[in-house]
Amino acid sequence: MNERGAHYETSLPPGFVERNGHAWNPDAGYVTFGEAWDVYNQVISGLKYGDEVSNLGKRISYAKHFENELLNFNEGYEIKQVLEKDLLLVQYHSDAEIGKGRTLKFWTTTSEANRFSTIDEVMDNLALLSMWGDRSMVSVAKVPAGTRVKHAIGTARKQINLETNEIREGGGLQILFEEFDPSWIIQTKRIGN
Repeated sequence: MNERGAHYETSLPPGFVERNGHAWNPDAGYVTFGEAWDVYNQVISGLKYGDEVSNLGKRISYAKHFENELLNFNEGYEIKQVLEKDLLLVQYHSDAEIGKGRTLKFWTTTSEANRFSTIDEVMDNLALLSMWGDRSMVSVAKVPAGTRVKHAIGTARKQINLETNEIREGGGLQILFEEFDPSWIIQTKRIGN
């Protein structure tokens, strides 16, 4: 029964509730009952950037590899589901397009980024090997308090490229997101500009 007392025979997928004759969830907002199932099916299929994501609230899913990416953390990381306060994030990346050589799954905090004075320090502390791309660009994102999004917080694990003997020690604070909404990005610029 909805808020007006009307009954609907249509069942809703997990994560949705009926409100005012529409399906609703925090990520998709108000959608039709049919669209709710489309959204749900897209989420569980692990869409990649560039796929049809308009009904997902524009979030890009990295769920398929989330558990494996936890290997890039030192012991002691935490997994959280909801942001308790606004989170200001920084990501260093190349000028590659999202989904074509760039993801939005790993970030650091602005306070952690402010500790670094060179790109080499960024790469060392966040354990970013050169083979994973240059870091000529920086993006800043703001994820609002109360946002429901699974994420891991901890320190970057040491990375070694056995072919080139490049070693990045890690130890810097990193955050891994299971999904990320590109609309959270508030600024992107080339480093040095």
